[in-house]
Amino acid sequence: MNLWTLAMAAWVAGVAFQLQQATLPSVAWAQLACAAACLLFIVQGMALKRRWRLPAMPVVACIACALLAWGSTTWRAHGRLSEALPLSWQDVDLVLEGQVLGLPAQQGTRVGFDVAVQHLSLQGQTLGAAMPSRVTLYWEAGEELAHVRAGQVWRWTVRLQAPSRVGNPGGFDAASWLFDKGVRATGSVRSKGDRPRLLHSPDHAWSAGAADRLRQSIRDDIRRQVPDARLAGVLAGLTIGDQSAIEREDWDIFRRTSTSHVISISGLHIAMVGWMASFLLAWCWRRSPWLMHHVPVPVVQLVGGVLVAAAYSVLAGWGVPAQRTVCMMAVWALLKISGRPWPWPPVWLASAVVVTALDPWALHQAGFWLSFVAVGVLMSSGSSTAEPIAASWFARLVGLCKSMVHTQWLTTLSLTPLAAVIFQQVSVIGFAANLLAIPVFTVLITPLALGGTVWPALWSAAAWILSFTIKVLAWMANWSWASTHVAVLPFALSVLVVLASWTLVLPVPWRWRLLGLPALLAMVWLPRSWTLLPPPVPGQFSMVAMDVGQGTSVLVRTAHHAMVFDTGPKVGDQSDAGQRVVVPLLVALGVTQLDRLVISHRDADHVGGAASVVREVPVALLHSSLEDEHPLRQTPVSGQPLPHLRCEAGQRWQWDGVDFTVVHPSASDYARREELSPNALSCAIRVQAAKAAAGRASASVFLAGDIETQQEADVLARAQSSEGGLASLRSTVLVVPHHGSKTSSTQAFLQAVDPMQAIIQVGRRNGYGHPSPEVVARYDGLNVARVATPACGAFIWQSSEAPWAAPPTLPTDDRQRLRLGQCWRQQPRHYWD
Repeated sequence: MNLWTLAMAAWVAGVAFQLQQATLPSVAWAQLACAAACLLFIVQGMALKRRWRLPAMPVVACIACALLAWGSTTWRAHGRLSEALPLSWQDVDLVLEGQVLGLPAQQGTRVGFDVAVQHLSLQGQTLGAAMPSRVTLYWEAGEELAHVRAGQVWRWTVRLQAPSRVGNPGGFDAASWLFDKGVRATGSVRSKGDRPRLLHSPDHAWSAGAADRLRQSIRDDIRRQVPDARLAGVLAGLTIGDQSAIEREDWDIFRRTSTSHVISISGLHIAMVGWMASFLLAWCWRRSPWLMHHVPVPVVQLVGGVLVAAAYSVLAGWGVPAQRTVCMMAVWALLKISGRPWPWPPVWLASAVVVTALDPWALHQAGFWLSFVAVGVLMSSGSSTAEPIAASWFARLVGLCKSMVHTQWLTTLSLTPLAAVIFQQVSVIGFAANLLAIPVFTVLITPLALGGTVWPALWSAAAWILSFTIKVLAWMANWSWASTHVAVLPFALSVLVVLASWTLVLPVPWRWRLLGLPALLAMVWLPRSWTLLPPPVPGQFSMVAMDVGQGTSVLVRTAHHAMVFDTGPKVGDQSDAGQRVVVPLLVALGVTQLDRLVISHRDADHVGGAASVVREVPVALLHSSLEDEHPLRQTPVSGQPLPHLRCEAGQRWQWDGVDFTVVHPSASDYARREELSPNALSCAIRVQAAKAAAGRASASVFLAGDIETQQEADVLARAQSSEGGLASLRSTVLVVPHHGSKTSSTQAFLQAVDPMQAIIQVGRRNGYGHPSPEVVARYDGLNVARVATPACGAFIWQSSEAPWAAPPTLPTDDRQRLRLGQCWRQQPRHYWD
């Protein structure tokens, strides 16, 4: 038994090691590893057959399993990477034929869906066997969207791009998620060219995609029965695992109360369905003596429960929690039927081996670790969800309540540190919220939602209970102390924290459990120097120019203060750069509050994410050129409007020895607000570090916003009349004005600022043509190194890294590179990046 346990642990370790590699070894190494593993298995088999007593046998078994896991995962990774879309085929019109996979997710007039590619061509030329086998498409259309169904085969004119790696610290890694799904390209259906054409629609129940069509049919029925789209979206998530229609406000509520697991198809839901089916099947089986004589009831109950749970898991989308639950139920059922009671570690590890054998990249999913750690903790602690045996119904009820509270306490202790490591957020009220949510969702809402597939009226009853429950959870989530954020921890400390949380719930004396407390306290009081980007020393500053797409957002930190300059764009009704990029970056870097939020002007690509930032991060002062009526100015903080200071040239302040100076707009510009464009009122700020050591340039950054030709001239005129002259504008780094538009970055302005490094914050494949070729030529003519965020990702720079005063001249073909700082996207992390 110990040998099997060690071997399975070695398999999981081999898969985990392979997924951490920044570059992928060659196929030859993978084949060699698999061959070596097979040879070791043969040697071990011969040793067992001839009863050789080799003391190193467990070591040989572990090495063989680890090699096989590493080699097979590497081999499969090569096959997936070979499906990458050729660079010459990106951003051009292609003709794609393919079958719709999964459930199309519709939001307004836009729908997103996965496609199994059958044919891909460019101007009649067919892409060969190396084409992506699966892509994700987004379609902006009208009535045709209602006709997109799972299993259909369509022909579209599309534009595809390879998934880009994560561009900022913190936040969601879409590239890793898409790679795990097998999606090797994303794109959009083009309105130009040939009209999309439906080639084939499955017309019988057992054709390809039958399960997905059934799921889509159930989702449509829920929407017809429940008119409230918000409640219908949650019910669809509970019934068929479709979470695409759950609104962002509801996700925020569930996240802050740590109840997100109750609205997804978790292991608890799968096990409950399997248990109900096994109970019903056993009751029916006992009605027939002939059936009981041929097949015992316990066998029917065990096998039937597993089969029904597996069928429901397929209907629910076959996610990692569902896979884990079905695997564990199957292993447990087989052991019970065989009469071999195994201890919990091999059962737990066996399900992990099956899941990682089916999908090794599941190890990169948060759901894998949350579900497996929770089940492992409950199994190791001896907890049981079985109803206690008691003499009366009241005693049984009391025992059930005690068991539920004890189970919730164990899972809270074990999962809270893990959630802090993965999501950088801890729900303070999670224990209390789950004591309410788990019984209500498990006993009432989920059974009613599943029963609605047979009797649709039950969905209305479930919606009524769900509405009340969400209101209670929203009330709890609105408490100011409901949740707190945790910075990204160093890898070693992250592992130590997870192990420490496990020790707190093991069935051992408390004096041994308390050994895990120091690691948990280190997570709470993490030294600032241990964070992903430590704060600068007094007199210096750090800056992060974020990759927010077509927009601007820059974080500037001093030793004890933080400022965000603009918050990027808003994308549709459900997403904005503040929620998607800025807040996760602030959390990852350990920034718990903003001393100043600067909004340069009211254009959507600069203010679009501000509401999310204000909602998630305490802001001491809003500094902007926004008009009094702007919604952001009316945002309440502790019952009062957000404190505001109008942005005017000449304003100065100092934080930790670092000087901040506003250089635009002037007071007279506000008097002409009605006749000026929003860009003309854009705030521009220069940040200056303390005087540098002899021989080094004094570090500074110029945050130009969207000022244009006339505003640049105004800035120069005011600087010439000031005490410092044009030298007061000279800056080490320049965040390029107006994203490199041809209406900005004049020669005179660039000569006065004289930057060593230019950062162009633009969207990939933006429709404005930014940056303008003539502007780029201007920077190159002045020997300015430049990078754009699509290629660079977040630009990170510490002012203490300022170069010597006389930088070397860059070669003509080397202008588009870094002279200072580092690019987040250009740091290799995983081979699929």
